[in-house]
Amino acid sequence: TIYTDGEHTILYKLVDVFNRSVTQTTNIVIDNIHPQVNIVDPFAGDIVSGDLTVRAYVHDICGIHGVYANVMLIDVATGMTLVTYYIGMPMSYNIDTGYHELNLDTTFLPSITDLGQMYNITVYALDNVGHVSTDYVYIYVNNIGPADMEYTLPAAGDIVSTDLYISAV
Repeated sequence: TIYTDGEHTILYKLVDVFNRSVTQTTNIVIDNIHPQVNIVDPFAGDIVSGDLTVRAYVHDICGIHGVYANVMLIDVATGMTLVTYYIGMPMSYNIDTGYHELNLDTTFLPSITDLGQMYNITVYALDNVGHVSTDYVYIYVNNIGPADMEYTLPAAGDIVSTDLYISAV
């Protein structure tokens, strides 16, 4: 519309042929702007494992109808979706943090061993008049712990006085 966002008052005035009038007002809210969506956690490029809380700041002058998240495995070179793991996961508003949040167990996602692949987390918000906005981050998932290491030399308490070669199995 040509009017600015926010509350506006409409004044109606009815005048009859005898010049008698009646007035009435109605308050309306105009919303021309899409909701604001910013993922605040995780950060782009993060390597995550285990439980992950996705947090997003979401705001709209007319209120938010819903906030949802998608999680997809992406080919970095082409931008193509390889696998969609979660779609339309509802995010809850946390009154303590002021963010919409989704707890995600990444152990259900395959760990990335090919650096040409990343997970895309897209958060989208729908306001009360139907506008949609999105934000996204690319992350890595690694639920494979470091390899176990066992050392054989030097042994605990050994006194070393020459060049030493350390071996690990």
